Amino acid sequence: MKQLFLLLSLSVLTCFAAYADLSFERVKAGDSGFPPGPRGDGTCTLQHYNSCSGWVLVWRGWDEGDMVGTIFDLPDDCATYDSGSAYSLLSTSWLIYDIIPRRGFHVNIEVYQLDEDDCLLEPIGGLYEVDFTNLEPAWVELVVPCEPITEDRFAVTMKWNQGIYPKVGTDNPGANFDAPQSCPGYVEEMHSYVFFDEGVEMCPPMGWHDGVFCCNQMMRATLAPATGTETSSWGAVKALFR
Repeated sequence: MKQLFLLLSLSVLTCFAAYADLSFERVKAGDSGFPPGPRGDGTCTLQHYNSCSGWVLVWRGWDEGDMVGTIFDLPDDCATYDSGSAYSLLSTSWLIYDIIPRRGFHVNIEVYQLDEDDCLLEPIGGLYEVDFTNLEPAWVELVVPCEPITEDRFAVTMKWNQGIYPKVGTDNPGANFDAPQSCPGYVEEMHSYVFFDEGVEMCPPMGWHDGVFCCNQMMRATLAPATGTETSSWGAVKALFR
């Protein structure tokens, strides 16, 4: 993802424009536009993408060491959040395209708490060398071992650690903007970012942008009040990858 993003102007605030070897195509979401449903009472399902137009963007051109992710803010995003409480991450769900299973194309899924500039601190959870098994575009639900989330803001990230697959989806804000009947009152906000470019950390992270609009990953996170069992499971995972 060499020279991935170029600063546009103050009019787009902290969004950046994709160019060089990163590209996207517009795809009809179809059945793949609908992720797994909420878990039920007592859980909180977070998402920032808006697929109301029925169209998404599929991004290609990733290099090893690239990392993208979405930042969540518990007080704003989760109605069940109580300040000072701890929450466990039950699962993450990702819209994934062009999956080539068992070909050595692996990604790492991690959970981070953030500093005041939204730079990544030490990971508090992770699922490593993930090798997807589906060939068709699909929502993939992953259970990520993770310490309880105690801070207001956290990020869920995907890092390509071998090869360029899979491709990932974002919403299509241009299509949303042009579809006032299916997307009434559409408002765009930035929540998804590039955190690493070929292994080089972006601090603060760079907003994900299609050249006109900020784009948000087609990704969800489901949380529930912490039970106290998450720390030990994450510790076992960390020990395997030291």
